[in-house]
Amino acid sequence: MNIVLFEENEIGKPLSLSDSRSRHITSILKFGINDTFDAGIINGKRGKGSITDIKENKLYYTFKPFDSDKKYSDPVILVTAFARPPESKKILKNTATIGVKAICFVKTEKSEKSYMESSLWKNKKYREYLVEGAVQAFETDIPEILFFKSLKECLEDDFLKAYTEKAALDNYEYTEKLSRMNFRKGYDRTAVIAVGGERGWSSSERNALRSSGYTLCSMGKRVLKTETACIAGITVIKTVKGIF
Repeated sequence: MNIVLFEENEIGKPLSLSDSRSRHITSILKFGINDTFDAGIINGKRGKGSITDIKENKLYYTFKPFDSDKKYSDPVILVTAFARPPESKKILKNTATIGVKAICFVKTEKSEKSYMESSLWKNKKYREYLVEGAVQAFETDIPEILFFKSLKECLEDDFLKAYTEKAALDNYEYTEKLSRMNFRKGYDRTAVIAVGGERGWSSSERNALRSSGYTLCSMGKRVLKTETACIAGITVIKTVKGIF
């Protein structure tokens, strides 16, 4: 853990010593009463936690946020297919680490229906992987997660319609290299990148993407796994934007 994250409603409440965060503070960092640690509120400010007491199987602490903890909204949205649960967990964690505004998970025509029905998506179980990614990045923000039963439903949703910088990775019918796309520098404008599932886009989905203003792009001749393509694509966009 590079930072200990709390839900807002947890602040001021003691942590059980069996909680993974308590174990990290006391067993890994070997901190005790009066020691301070890096902490933050999920989707809120970073600051410092201070241990006030350890008793009755609980760790007591205070949290003081930094007065100035300037936040930048990540200027990338990821659209990708539901993948096998192990790959989906990697996508969740790694994209939360590298930083995106939102992830739209889509049931594409070539993806398995069972992936969408995985227990990972029940009761927001997936959220733990987003938090794990933010902890790795020493950040507090986690992406918003949206679900769609088809690519068409996703492309027509008002959430995405407002954005004009849009690219979709495709090894077969691409017309541009992703690194040559004219993405606006900095954080002012959000770009959307669409990454297909393990069997790629169907012909009708490619047409739908083009009709919705997406440029089909390539990142080279190599065929990447979905979770790798997601991170590579986000990295290229952030590099073009001058963020990395």
